[in-house]
Amino acid sequence: MMLVITLEAYHRNPKKRLVKQNKIHAIDPLLLHHTFNTGFSLERSRELQNFGTIYESFICMEIHKTLFSSGIAFDSYYWRTQDGAEVDLIIEYRGKAIPFEIKSTTNLSRRDASGLVSFLSDNPHIKQGYIVYPGREIAEISPNIIAVPDWWVLGCYGEIDVG
Repeated sequence: MMLVITLEAYHRNPKKRLVKQNKIHAIDPLLLHHTFNTGFSLERSRELQNFGTIYESFICMEIHKTLFSSGIAFDSYYWRTQDGAEVDLIIEYRGKAIPFEIKSTTNLSRRDASGLVSFLSDNPHIKQGYIVYPGREIAEISPNIIAVPDWWVLGCYGEIDVG
């Protein structure tokens, strides 16, 4: 019924023990709101601590839709170690990988980049990682990790509402 997409685990010459179970994202954030019984309320999803999951799925799906509608042939993955380090979305295009960590907070810290740091050290051929967040500013978190606002990634000119 095309209600979800499945991301396979990214494992190119891993140096760490990886989780290889697929990850699922709902195409429509309202499906997640319904599943989590939030009453389609962002405030309620925050109270139930489900907002991060809804936001991550929304951003992932919007990136997919943008690439598909642009006619770009790409593959998408996620990466997670057995120690808990994670990268939410990896887009592979023409043999190059672009890793994205998706955070639902506007108050980013270096800790929010820990999954990307681990991923980049495990994959030294990949030079840059990105954190997508609901902020307003593009910010350098470390020399090879940049935080970019969701509206910038998705080409919008205002705040994004996920439901």
